[in-house]
Amino acid sequence: MFPVRTLSNGVSIPSIVLGTFQHRDEAELKSLIADAIELGYRAFDTAPSYHNEEMLGAIFSDFIQDGVIAREDVFLIDKIDGWQMHEGKGAIKPYVLDALQKLQTDYLDLLLIHWPFPDYLVETWEAFEQLHAEGVIRSIGLCNVEARHLKRLSNQVSTLPHVIQIERNPLNSAKEVIQYCQNSGILVQGYSPVCRMHPKLADSEIIAEIAEKYGKTKGQVILRWHFDTGVSPVFMTSRRERLVEYTEILDFRLTEDDVAAIDHLNEDFQMFLCSRACPGY
Repeated sequence: MFPVRTLSNGVSIPSIVLGTFQHRDEAELKSLIADAIELGYRAFDTAPSYHNEEMLGAIFSDFIQDGVIAREDVFLIDKIDGWQMHEGKGAIKPYVLDALQKLQTDYLDLLLIHWPFPDYLVETWEAFEQLHAEGVIRSIGLCNVEARHLKRLSNQVSTLPHVIQIERNPLNSAKEVIQYCQNSGILVQGYSPVCRMHPKLADSEIIAEIAEKYGKTKGQVILRWHFDTGVSPVFMTSRRERLVEYTEILDFRLTEDDVAAIDHLNEDFQMFLCSRACPGY
């Protein structure tokens, strides 16, 4: 079982998350999640734009009814997309209630604003705060932010995010926002943690040497780098073999020199447009 982290509001959150982006086949997704549960994974990430909330609801309902896992042992992460922020003018509660119905649950463990579009961001966050106060959402946060977004938002609202989720990998170490979050008690989750094994990582002599030193794969070394720099990876796969591989990152730690060498690979490279799409906020 993977270790858990404790958020600033006392909620326990698994230190690694299985993402479900691009999973649209219910039978395949159910098989993957069954394998993940067997191997100790407990946190699962979705969004309205992934078009699989109803699938996940049916899958987890079956597993809970069959005694495979209890609801309290599953950490469900969902998001509010930009179109919902705009359509509701920040009044996003109906979309959250719809997501709960699709996911067949009474609450979400974590709700994130998917993109920090400036229009209705504060209003959406205030709705998040209210839903958190009501117990509908156990923890709240944002995706695809930089430190500037968080600094400005902190001056406009009463509750700091419990979690942020950003694209993060050795080619995009995101040190500024991670430092800000760690100083502020905000947990950072990193999606695309191995950058789809970009050739610059797959062919990296630095990562190859570290992997050989510990008898690990390059992917295991990169996920361990996330762990050892205080970031929780959010990864995707369709293969049981990858799930097994990533369970084997708990029996070693990188040295400070290892971490520094991997940090040196940073190019501020991003596969996704991220918050650069929101330059005005």
